[in-house]
Amino acid sequence: MPHTFLTLLLMALTISTINVRSVRSTIRAQSILSFLKSFKSDLFLLQECSLPFLTRYTKMEELWSAGASIWSGSNFNKNDGVAVLINNPNILVKGSTVVSPPRWFLGKLERAVFYFLWGSKWERLKRETIKKRPENGGKGLPDPHLFLGSRFTALHISYATTPSKENKTAAMARFWMGSYLRTLKILPVDLKTPVSFNLPKETGNR
Repeated sequence: MPHTFLTLLLMALTISTINVRSVRSTIRAQSILSFLKSFKSDLFLLQECSLPFLTRYTKMEELWSAGASIWSGSNFNKNDGVAVLINNPNILVKGSTVVSPPRWFLGKLERAVFYFLWGSKWERLKRETIKKRPENGGKGLPDPHLFLGSRFTALHISYATTPSKENKTAAMARFWMGSYLRTLKILPVDLKTPVSFNLPKETGNR
């Protein structure tokens, strides 16, 4: 599942958050997005969009005609999916993406590594043996599943928990990554604010 980390370069923002409870249906999506256009908000943060993971969300982007939009979905939980809808042309957004590689990709990567090591498809030792630490009778080859998974988790923890000079930037990181970190019990659950967006006190919410 991709998670986008955004830096917003703007002096002040009016941010609105809403749990849309699915925009998978085109008719429902059109209804909700048309409703949001009637509000004077610079940024809309949508939760529980119930969207699958896609490489492109062209259809959803076309439905939001008021400005740019960023969408993210998941194939692990049918309720997952978030979106950022930009309703102010003066907002400058810089973005980078952290991607959790799918299992099929990790499988192909691991297979390529072992083909390279042996110089053929004939593997002389079991992969489990090669991945073991040398003191346990193995060769100490890093497990790509564990290695990339740990890097993925470390980036999430860093983005969402490292103190930032920009309170809005930190809040946006928690919006995108908070659900994952709460599952790992790294971030506490705060039921006094929207679940995936712990808005800093310096920023008004409505």
